[in-house]
Amino acid sequence: MFSKSKFIQLIALVSFAIFASAAQADTTWRMAAAYAPSSSHTEVDEWLAEQIEEATDGDLEIRVYPNGSLVKHPDIVKAVSTGQVQMGDMLASILSNENPVFGLDSIPFLATSHEQALELWEAQRPQVEQYLEDRGIILLYTSPWPAQGLYTNKEINHVSDMEGLKMRTYNKMGQRTAELLEATPTQVEVPELPQAFSTGMVNAMFASPATGRNTQAWDYAEYFYDVKAWIPKNLVIMNKEAFDELPDAQQDAVMEAADRARERSWSIVQDILERDVRELKEQGMTIVEPSDEIMQEFREVGEELTRQWKEEAGEQGIEALNAYHEMQEDQ
Repeated sequence: MFSKSKFIQLIALVSFAIFASAAQADTTWRMAAAYAPSSSHTEVDEWLAEQIEEATDGDLEIRVYPNGSLVKHPDIVKAVSTGQVQMGDMLASILSNENPVFGLDSIPFLATSHEQALELWEAQRPQVEQYLEDRGIILLYTSPWPAQGLYTNKEINHVSDMEGLKMRTYNKMGQRTAELLEATPTQVEVPELPQAFSTGMVNAMFASPATGRNTQAWDYAEYFYDVKAWIPKNLVIMNKEAFDELPDAQQDAVMEAADRARERSWSIVQDILERDVRELKEQGMTIVEPSDEIMQEFREVGEELTRQWKEEAGEQGIEALNAYHEMQEDQ
C-alpha cells in the first residue's frame, strides 16, 4: 500500500505531467533561416516567432533554425514548397537563376537608397508573389539588407584595380559583376567568409556592413569602401497548405505579426548601417568614402549589367524594370 507521503508525491507528478502537456503548443512550426543568430534578419525572425506565440496564447510555436542549420540556404524555397518546413527566410536573389525578376535588386547601382529599394520592390512584387504562389508558398514580407559596400585587402582607386582579384559572390548577378570587373568570381556563403579570406580563396567582396560585423571582417579584410552598390532583400515565406490548416484566429495572428515584422525590418535598416560601419572603423578597418571618379566608373558597370539583364529577363522582367523607372520619373 502507498503511504500518505508517496500518494501525495504521485499526485504531484501526475499534476505536473498534465500541466506540462497543457503548456505545450497545439502546433509547432519550423522556420529555416539562412543567417547567423546575430543577423538583424534572424533577430526579426525570432521577434516574429515571439509575437505569434504571444498572440495565439502559445498554441502556435515557431522554432527558428538560423545559419542554415536545418536547411541549407539554396534549398529553403524548396523545403517550404514541399512542406519540409513551414517557414523560411532567405535572400531573394538566390532565385534569380529560376526567374530573372528576383535578381533586380542585385543589379549594381540600380537602386541605392532606402526609397529606391522600396520602389523597386513594388515593381518586382506582383511577379515575385505569383512565382511563389505557383509553388504553394505565401510571401509574408520582405526585409532589406543595408546597402552593399566593397571589402578588399588592397587599395582601390579605379575600377581597373579590381582586375585579377578573387571576388566572393552569392548569386548570378554577383558572378557577372565580378566578370565585368575582370575579377574571378567564387561562390561563398556567409558562414564560410572568414576561412575563405584567410586561405586566399577570395580577397574581395561586395557585402553589407552587417555581414562584415557578423563575420568580424576586421580579422580578414583591410578596407571597406562605402559605395552603396545595391540593397538586397530577404523573403520571409510560408507554406500555404500549413497556413490553411490553422484556425482563422491563428491565421490572423500570423499575418498581423508579419506586417509588424515587415515594418520593423524596414525601419531599422539605416540605423544598422550606421552602427555597423562605425564598428568596422572602431575595430581598425579603413573606411573609405569613394571618389566621384570611381563612383562614375562603377555606375557605368551597373549600366552594362542592366543592359545584359534586360537581354535575358524577357517581357515580364522588362515590365518590372520599366515600372520602376516610371516611379523614378514621377518624382
